[in-house]
Amino acid sequence: MRSAAVESSAGGDVPDVALPVVDFGPQLAGLLPRGADRCVVARPQRIDAERRALFAPMSQAEELAWLPGVEVLAYASAEREQRGGPGARVTYLRVEGGRDAVRQAFEQGSGMSVRWGDFDCGADGCRRVRAAFVGEGLLRIERGRFRPGSRPGAERRCRALVKERPDALEVAATRARSVQRGGLVLPLRGSSVTHASSRGVRVVREELMASREAAALVLEDGARGMALLTPLRVQGVAPRLEVEGELVRRELSLLWEDLALRRDDRRRLREAEQRADALERMKPAGDVDLRDREAVVAQVGYRLGSLRTGSDERDGLRAEVRGLLEGALGVAPGDEGLALMLVELLLSSRGEEADARPFIERFVDQPGRDGRWKLYRRHVAALTGARELAAALLADELVPRGKARRAARAIIERLPTAASYSSAEREVLTALGDEAAGRQRPR
Repeated sequence: MRSAAVESSAGGDVPDVALPVVDFGPQLAGLLPRGADRCVVARPQRIDAERRALFAPMSQAEELAWLPGVEVLAYASAEREQRGGPGARVTYLRVEGGRDAVRQAFEQGSGMSVRWGDFDCGADGCRRVRAAFVGEGLLRIERGRFRPGSRPGAERRCRALVKERPDALEVAATRARSVQRGGLVLPLRGSSVTHASSRGVRVVREELMASREAAALVLEDGARGMALLTPLRVQGVAPRLEVEGELVRRELSLLWEDLALRRDDRRRLREAEQRADALERMKPAGDVDLRDREAVVAQVGYRLGSLRTGSDERDGLRAEVRGLLEGALGVAPGDEGLALMLVELLLSSRGEEADARPFIERFVDQPGRDGRWKLYRRHVAALTGARELAAALLADELVPRGKARRAARAIIERLPTAASYSSAEREVLTALGDEAAGRQRPR
């Protein structure tokens, strides 16, 4: 028999992933400090990586809970407003992986400047984010100075919700120490529960207002009240709204397909903004001073960015990039960085690959040069034929002499369907290595 909580998940489906053997949500909720004005507990392990990325924009948790480079099993945070100063937040993450790998992925994914190792505010007055592992796989993060209250706050409700709803993807709770702010009527307290299923997500939020009159105002304000009081961050979707006495109940359901469409819309908007920005910053190629390396690299970057976002002027922009790099190399022929950029452009342009050969030959045999030159030499050799590629494979000591021609033919055969030359080469050399290991294995 299914539980009521499971029945209430989006679309009425059973969650599409098995509930984990160990649920770290209650543990992390129990660590939250007393006196929080807002708290969130999430269980990212309930959904796969693709759906985490779809859900993250509407989550009430921080982006940290859904970082793609970190395997977060559970998340909990508590926030407290401070009179006369900035607020404070304490966050706990239960993560998998080595500490160094988690730390690196966290810093790269979050973009935060973090001081690791202790929680002393130091000379910066708690303005900087502090983080440390406080147990095996348990990361604590602090922003500001969280001064625990004398009485329990929203964290007590989060602890109860996460235990009552073991199949919830996310729970959250709020309390207000003032029922008005900036002309907006706030709830005395509120809570939300999010369930995920194979079809989508369903969020139910309940808020207790100070009076029936205040609740009626929320009903009159409709979707605007949802946007102001509950930052679900899902534009253009009106929740179902019910009012009973002082209690306001909102319900929002979205299919995974709808969330994917919204993600694609955000990406297209972002790309359009990037194209507009690049076009605004681009100078005519003829006005760029080829002696100014920084200016050349900047103008090349604007054009490459526009190419990556699908500009309609692809051929013209590619020609301008090539012209700028060739012109700059005419001024500074020994600039390896510019040469690498040019060769990578030529090797990615159908019909222009052979033009990369002179630049490759200029640098490939010089001591201390970038290791990519040898790879690019083999790429150009493959376009000539198996004999030249076999010679390059032997020169770079990648295959024994008796297998060079066979390996070259196999690489060339894979090129039309491979993602790149390097992937085709890697597949063939790996297969040859496995074959050799199989012959040497005792029978």
